[in-house]
Amino acid sequence: MSIVLKSFNNQIILLFIKKTLNPLFKNFGISGFKSIPMPVVKKKITLNKSPHVFSKSKEQFELCVYSRLISVPCKLNTKNVLIKVIQILKLNLITGLSIEIKY
Repeated sequence: MSIVLKSFNNQIILLFIKKTLNPLFKNFGISGFKSIPMPVVKKKITLNKSPHVFSKSKEQFELCVYSRLISVPCKLNTKNVLIKVIQILKLNLITGLSIEIKY
């Protein structure tokens, strides 16, 4: 099973892993999960400051999306436990964080 966390702020992802995922996996006895940082997706947007007068004066904005992949070892006897963990994760979402769960 793999969990993909995405956010515009890297600290939110690290805080969620430290405060929510680690204790949750410890309580259910799941060990051996890995947190793998994914490449940062950067998108630059250029806008004119005043489109009618000075077309050479432009502003640039950058949008960064940070993501982290968490791989959880899936054994035959832990599938029921993983379903419970997924339900708890969906209830304890943090604002500004998106979670994708893949089996």
